[in-house]
This record gives sequence, C-alpha cells and structure tokens, in this order.
Amino acid sequence: MPEPVSVYNTLLNAIHQRLTDRLRVEVDADDMTKAGVVMVGRLQDDPTTGAINIQILPGDETWPHELNTQTEDDGPGLYMPTYEVGSNAAFWRERFSVDLTIHISVRDRNVARRRAWVVFSRLRHALMTIDVPTEPDGFGARAMMVQVNSGYMRESGGEGNYQWTGSLKLEFITAVEPPEN
Repeated sequence: MPEPVSVYNTLLNAIHQRLTDRLRVEVDADDMTKAGVVMVGRLQDDPTTGAINIQILPGDETWPHELNTQTEDDGPGLYMPTYEVGSNAAFWRERFSVDLTIHISVRDRNVARRRAWVVFSRLRHALMTIDVPTEPDGFGARAMMVQVNSGYMRESGGEGNYQWTGSLKLEFITAVEPPEN
C-alpha cells in the first residue's frame, strides 16, 4: 500500500521548489541577490553562513490553519462559503510563513537596501505566481488557490554589515471533502 500523502507536505514541497527555482536556480551565480539557502524548517537546524537565507514554515499558533469563515463584513479579502452546498466539503485556509535573513557587507547603505528589497520583491512575486498543486490528498483535501497576505522587512546592523529580517505570510485555500470510509 502506498504511503499516505498530506496536502501540507504537498504545499511545503511546492513552495520549496518554487523558491529554490526563482531565488537560486534562475538567478545568475554572480548576482548579489541570489539566495544561499532555501529550506523547509528552521535555519537553526541547518546553520548557514550564506548572505541570503530563507526558511519555509507551516502555520503556527500566531498564523494557524483554519476553517474559512471570512465574510464581506470582515473587510478586504477572499469571500467564499465555509461549506460547499450539497456536500460535506469545507473550505480551509492552510497557512505558511516564509522568513528571510539577509546579511549584506557593503559600505553604502543605499546599495544594501536596494539588494534587500530586490530579494523581498522576488520572493513575493515567486509566491504570488506559484503553480498551485490541485491533486487531492488521501484525506480529501485539495488546494485551489494561493494568496500572499502580508509581509515585512526590518533593517538592522550598520555600515559594512547591514542586516534585514523579514517574513511573508501566505495561505492556500483548500477544499476538504473527506472520502467515504
């Protein structure tokens, strides 16, 4: 019997592959905005001395996976029913964080800032244009679309050793229709 597949692993793998392609493979070797490490999980588990490092994390207590209950009264966003009429399908928001650290060793702050924001913009674009894997998993969940909800960058360090930390929050809208037993 084949090993079960979960939509969470499928989505983590899709994010990892997209970011690896867009921030490492497709960026010239001599481009100072090329990512060093793109990995699923915490960077502390795999220390790096690279200048640009990205970690992909599943939702947590501050950004949990949750049943879609957003209505028009909640403000801007995606409006869809909580449940599909005529079935037992529920719509969920499967959430992930993509965190980055950037270390840039140049004297000119403007050069460092420009490079940091290029990385951030490239990262956001890659996430917004990801090919959403729509194949259902063994538990009746299938992704339908992705949206990047928020992001930030924070500057620290100083001349010759500028540092940025940042994060982008994204969610995949999934339809979950548990298969019959």
